[in-house]
Amino acid sequence: MRLEEGHGIAALAVVLATGAEYRRVPLEDLHEYEGTSVFYAAGPPEAQLCGASRVAVLGGGNSAGQAAVWLARGGALVTLLHRRTDLRETMSDYLIRELERYGVAVRDRSEIAELRGADGQLEAVTLTDGTRLPFSFLFLFLGALPCTGWLGDVVARHDDGFVLTGEAAGAENLLETSVPGILAAGDVRSGSTKRCAAAVGEGAMAVQFVHEHLAAQQPAGVS
Repeated sequence: MRLEEGHGIAALAVVLATGAEYRRVPLEDLHEYEGTSVFYAAGPPEAQLCGASRVAVLGGGNSAGQAAVWLARGGALVTLLHRRTDLRETMSDYLIRELERYGVAVRDRSEIAELRGADGQLEAVTLTDGTRLPFSFLFLFLGALPCTGWLGDVVARHDDGFVLTGEAAGAENLLETSVPGILAAGDVRSGSTKRCAAAVGEGAMAVQFVHEHLAAQQPAGVS
């Protein structure tokens, strides 16, 4: 393994845990609102924070639909923005019915051109067609990109760049890649649950597999 400054490291086992980066919208001032009124996940804390507020969820996949329903159930006034003409192209019928059930407004062919607000608190978004909509919070569900560009073709990867492991990589255990001794854990792994708790659990599992791999490399009679 070679580091970017040119140093090489010899190792019998490597754990890839470089994670993934959320896709962002190309807005110059986006960073000013992130963590305050712009989020990339919708859990209990966000649902509590957004109760009775006007909220926009940007995205057309099932994750966006699930987030919109969750926030609406928590009392938020939710609008789902997506760029396609028909939400059924990318979202399951069940979730579309849930959006209707919980009063989520759906706006087709909508892309955000500008954020409006002050001191990190969002007040409105302007769409590319010039429409201005009042929102206090924005949730972005545009997918994620794995941090694997540096890997090249050393290990097998899915078409989307995430590292293949287990059966998909022709390996014996869940976290092992196509190269024995190289494991992947957390968000960087194809098929993993993209949640912090899941990544922590996989990391602990990876340590166990590393010990097993190293033990197998020891000559007979050596401990």
